[in-house]
Formats: sequence, structure tokens, C-alpha cells
Amino acid sequence: MYDLIYSLSYILIYFLWRAYFTIQSNPQEMSGEYEEKKAAYENLAAGLESNMSKLEQVRKCLNPNCFALLKAFLNCKPFVLTGSPGPP
Repeated sequence: MYDLIYSLSYILIYFLWRAYFTIQSNPQEMSGEYEEKKAAYENLAAGLESNMSKLEQVRKCLNPNCFALLKAFLNCKPFVLTGSPGPP
């Protein structure tokens, strides 16, 4: 049991040491990779924000008719869309 723990601790130290020197030897490469991923994230976030605002505008336009149509459907009554917020 002691040998297993001893071996695992050496393996852990090896990987930590290797990761430390990888970070130390390539800070420019890692910062460049960080900047690329940050730019991709910001681009994606801007696109999603734009899509959300478009969907919000569509929701605001459809809101009165959608609620009236849903209400008519749930009540099983015939309904004609007239542009008014409620059934005739």
C-alpha cells in the first residue's frame, strides 16, 4: 500500500513539474491562445446578444396575437387573427 502511494506521489510530482515548465517556457504561446479564445468568445457573445434582441423584438410584435390564439386554442373556440389582443 505504501509503495502504491509513494509511486502515485512521484507521478503527481512529475506531471506538476512538467506542467510548470510548460507554462514557464511558453507564456507568449499561451497568452496568444488565450487571446484567440477570448476573441472567439466575445464574438459569439455579441452574436448571441444580437439574436436575443431580434427575438425580443419579434416576441413583442407577436405577443398580443399569440396570447389570444393560445387562449382560444385552450378554450377550443374559433378565433380569427385581427391584430387585436383578444378574441372578437
